[in-house]
Amino acid sequence: MIESSLLMGRTPWRGRRMAPDRDAAVDPQVSAWLDAVLPGAFEIETLPGDASANRFYRIRSAAGSKVLLVCADSGALVNHLSMSGFFASMDLPVARVVSSNRALGALLMDDLGDRSLCDTAAAGRGRLYLQAVDILVRLQRDAGPYRECIETPMGPYMPPTLGRQRLLWELEFFAEHYLCGVLGLAERQIAEIRARFPSLLDLLRLEPLVYCHRDYHSRNIMVVGASIYLIDLQDARWGHPLYDLASLLSDSYVDIDPALVEACKSRFRSAKRELWAGQQEFEDQFDYVAVQRNLKAIGTFGAQARLRGRQSYLQYVPRTKRLVLQRLERHELGGLRLALQDSGFFADIS
Repeated sequence: MIESSLLMGRTPWRGRRMAPDRDAAVDPQVSAWLDAVLPGAFEIETLPGDASANRFYRIRSAAGSKVLLVCADSGALVNHLSMSGFFASMDLPVARVVSSNRALGALLMDDLGDRSLCDTAAAGRGRLYLQAVDILVRLQRDAGPYRECIETPMGPYMPPTLGRQRLLWELEFFAEHYLCGVLGLAERQIAEIRARFPSLLDLLRLEPLVYCHRDYHSRNIMVVGASIYLIDLQDARWGHPLYDLASLLSDSYVDIDPALVEACKSRFRSAKRELWAGQQEFEDQFDYVAVQRNLKAIGTFGAQARLRGRQSYLQYVPRTKRLVLQRLERHELGGLRLALQDSGFFADIS
């Protein structure tokens, strides 16, 4: 999910102090809260929520530009606040929270602009991607070892775990929303693919768990000047040490130069060398995680198209399939590759 000010297609709309007869683009209670926390007049621009069910707005006032998040479920605000505080406590680059209202599920934060890592020119990405790798190393180091409950500036918080059960659920989600919902495969074909999911997960070494951003890809990394900032933190959780790196380097949204991919992998592997018996184990685990992550992404794209009518997400499927096919050349993944090939899954990239 993309929860940031980078999203375009905005519609200008003026706040209460500028236009008392404004339309109902923002809930009246949220508007009243903005009146209380912002000095003087302000102007509001709606921002599409993309894959998120939440609502986003850019707020311009004398205090500068801010981004307003209004959660679809007000109870989910605690996740945003806890993770914003937790990441900030580790001095990781995230947007500063200006104000929040738990009852309304509303959060006002600094505006990081419209430019994401996805928008940068290929020639200038190297330094930024290496920054992103260094931030991952810091996150895993400073979050500390796995524990059921972590302390955040908002108080105790129990992060979810991206363990075997959740990873299998994501693969089943892929089967339901893409294999069945988009491709319309027969039950027999889907069953043959689903039967290969446990074998893929058997290959993953899920200990030790480390703290993961969970959606660490080019659309959730903002570029501000020469620095990068992280957004969409609310789903952060414990997971595989290579989950975020695979999200970054096996990205559905952007093609990354293979030399840069190798440079980033080498940098991360060197910083976390204690986790791997050697380079081969590192490469093996990276590919296994990347396959699961990419299939999960295809499932998300299918669900967005089916359930929300957002057909534009399907444009990212061919690139993601190519990434999957590249890694399924491994002998130990041959069963999954054959099941997908026999179903016609790769037909649109051949």
